[in-house]
Amino acid sequence: MVTSDVDYWLEQLRHRRWSLYFFGPERHHPQAMAATFGWDWAVDVILIHAEDYAVAWRVPLFTVDTNPFAPEQVTWWYAATTNRTLRAALTLDPPGQERHPIRLEPAPTHCRVPDRYRHDLTFRPGPGEPVVLYTPGPLSG
Repeated sequence: MVTSDVDYWLEQLRHRRWSLYFFGPERHHPQAMAATFGWDWAVDVILIHAEDYAVAWRVPLFTVDTNPFAPEQVTWWYAATTNRTLRAALTLDPPGQERHPIRLEPAPTHCRVPDRYRHDLTFRPGPGEPVVLYTPGPLSG
């Protein structure tokens, strides 16, 4: 069962026009869910494994080939319960703001979509947003 705090932050994802990715053969029963929000030079990613664990990170977009779901470097990351991770990511200062994270570091291994989730993907763009589909790597049919 999803707590009301998690429900609130999940609703904020949609309200703030994050794009959603559902991993697994059934969208209504995903194995994991990711959300992305694109800035001019970075992408924020949240990967929810379960109600009790999620991870979020900010990926700088140095090239058009940068894959936010498998980054080599990040400027920020956070892992905790889903509620805390959603809150941390959604209250992170935008790029260009005085307190936004700028320290570049190698991406920890948990800042990527695991291979086991890469076979089935459902994508839902943020409402009114241009469609920018980040693929987590090779997808098989």
